[in-house]
Amino acid sequence: MPADDVPPCLVDLPTPTSIDWPALLTRLTRWGGLLVLRQHTFMSDAAAFGAFEYELECDLIELLQAQFGDVSVLAEETFHRTGRPVGTPGRLQLVLDPVDGSRSYADGSTTYAITLAALLDGRPLFGLVHHPAEQVTYAAARGLGAYRGIRRLESRPTGSRRVAIRQRDMTGSMALAAEKLIRHGYVIEGMACTSLKLCWIVDGRIAGLVKPVTERNGILSTWGLAAGQLITEETGYPVSSLDGSPWEWAPGEIVIGDAGFRSALGLH
Repeated sequence: MPADDVPPCLVDLPTPTSIDWPALLTRLTRWGGLLVLRQHTFMSDAAAFGAFEYELECDLIELLQAQFGDVSVLAEETFHRTGRPVGTPGRLQLVLDPVDGSRSYADGSTTYAITLAALLDGRPLFGLVHHPAEQVTYAAARGLGAYRGIRRLESRPTGSRRVAIRQRDMTGSMALAAEKLIRHGYVIEGMACTSLKLCWIVDGRIAGLVKPVTERNGILSTWGLAAGQLITEETGYPVSSLDGSPWEWAPGEIVIGDAGFRSALGLH
């Protein structure tokens, strides 16, 4: 991938090491192409898909640790196997999901993505979301904006009446939020792929998203969230809890969306 195709926010990002962005983005694109080509086969072979997903994750971890050294990496498939990140804990942590939306992918949907972020002192430093089906990569870096390819993204009213909430999450306060949105004419759709749905907010395809964020073994499940959250934040969308207070990277509901969506929830 030519250096001119790297989003400017990544080129300008000061990091603890020099990152070969063209090589990293080329690797994401190559893996994404394989996901597209092999989706039909994997739909009928769950074991093969699971093995492929883990292979993709291990490849990314190896690539990242070659650039960053023995840094902590919180990767979904590895974490589900071991209950902990790999590498040495420190101020910097990489978080990734090789196929965010794996159930959606296995059902034949195009709503899935490869997502990667770096956290510095627990907050996103940069984030990438690659959508293989459309061959597009979203990127953001803290304080340097968000991009779709090399086009800078700007906050704007979406005009969409679609919002994302997983069906199994619609209990308690989440159910009340869904009821408010429905009363204001919004249509609830499934989450499928958190990172991609967050990118679709800035693209204007959906108005917003409400999602509970959980933890296990004291570790927040941020692999499908961190990159997309930074992309929306750098585009100018508020990030809050359901009560309107700032979301503080802790367990609880996260709310991201445009002004109309937030108003329907009673948030400002």
